Amino acid sequence: MLAPSLVLLIFRQHLAVVFIYTTALFWILVWRIEYPHEYYAGQKYDNPGVVLVFFGLMSVVILTVWAAIRLIVLVWRAMESNRVER
Repeated sequence: MLAPSLVLLIFRQHLAVVFIYTTALFWILVWRIEYPHEYYAGQKYDNPGVVLVFFGLMSVVILTVWAAIRLIVLVWRAMESNRVER
């Protein structure tokens, strides 16, 4: 659930990512506040909750890909520096 906030923190210099994420999170918040009467107490999942979970999973995938790319670049640079030293 907090993965979108982590994406916002990491990608805060990228205006497009920040705009998309803040718009989506604001939309989910408004959806939860404006239409609470559509959900009854016995309902296990509501639509904003499902969207938020999906958005969170998508954020985890984005963070995983970002971390993998950063790791590959780090290893690549370490290998290049080892070649230069020889």
